[in-house]
Amino acid sequence: MTINNKTRALRTGNSKLGKDVPVFNLQPMATCPGRTKGCAGKSGYCYACHGNYLYPSHMVNWKNNKAFANSRHFVPAMVRDIAIHKSRVARKGESLRVRLHSTGDFYSQRYLNNWIKVANEHPDVQFLAYTRSHMLDFSSLPDNFKVYYSIDDTTEAMPITLRQYAEVVPADHTARVKGRHICQSECHKCKACWAMGWNVAFRMH
Repeated sequence: MTINNKTRALRTGNSKLGKDVPVFNLQPMATCPGRTKGCAGKSGYCYACHGNYLYPSHMVNWKNNKAFANSRHFVPAMVRDIAIHKSRVARKGESLRVRLHSTGDFYSQRYLNNWIKVANEHPDVQFLAYTRSHMLDFSSLPDNFKVYYSIDDTTEAMPITLRQYAEVVPADHTARVKGRHICQSECHKCKACWAMGWNVAFRMH
């Protein structure tokens, strides 16, 4: 990957997110400093470590994205790239939503701060991410940037600067999902996580 100010790393969405939702992904585990004991392994919660996510081409793309994220071109190139996507959906009379890290996570404060800079440059675009990086400072998130802290039964540390969380729960634990938004894996229809102010429950499949 040649890294310069013209680099484009946002991928178009999928059937779950919606085709007009660009996504920026990174390597799972390698960029997840806050991963829990329950994340890894064949029976782990990390879906990026299973199935189609294991294709070598995905691994190459995610590694290239990490190199891009570490470059000095990342913020200006991403600001420009999002503007292109924004113009595209505007022609349909829609506003842009950007999903960060279907795979991977905020691996450093500098990287998180760079995304905050990008979000501040596009206040009319909605950004969404889930994280396990409890050690980072999320207090400067703008209103258009929603980050949920992702927890499971093996979570040991909680963040100081994040209030909303998303929990993976067994399908039969109805008491644990009471009062939360229950994800139905239909992001392209629901869109609730992008703007809502309550916690989320993901039922295990």
